[in-house]
Amino acid sequence: MEKIVETMKDDGLEPDFAIKDLLAKHDISSALKVKAENLLKEMNVKKNRWAYHSLISMYAALGKSNEVERIWKICESIPRPLECLVAIEAWGKLNKIEEAEAVFDTLLTAWSKLSSKHCSALLGVYANHKLSDKGKNLV
Repeated sequence: MEKIVETMKDDGLEPDFAIKDLLAKHDISSALKVKAENLLKEMNVKKNRWAYHSLISMYAALGKSNEVERIWKICESIPRPLECLVAIEAWGKLNKIEEAEAVFDTLLTAWSKLSSKHCSALLGVYANHKLSDKGKNLV
């Protein structure tokens, strides 16, 4: 993959967000954390709000709770369902149950109808952390 990207650069093409996103996901899955972090830092997302959910998920996979929090703060003012779903799962991966619950509460406030995916995400967080009482209360 790196050779293809280098060939692109040699031909005057700069990898866009989608290509960098794909490369970072592969680096994370290959346990190349430093390479993935460098790619994530290169990504310009100021103009691409749709990209936040991807970054939240990848930073959680890297264990970077400060970066997840930074990106969630941007999303929190006008939360979108997909960003909330990914944030709930990310906070769960990072063992931050209260933050996952806060995102769920934000979602409840912002949207009148919830998808079962959002409830399942929080239930999954509870299940992964053996919090069956909280899961029962949510149900």
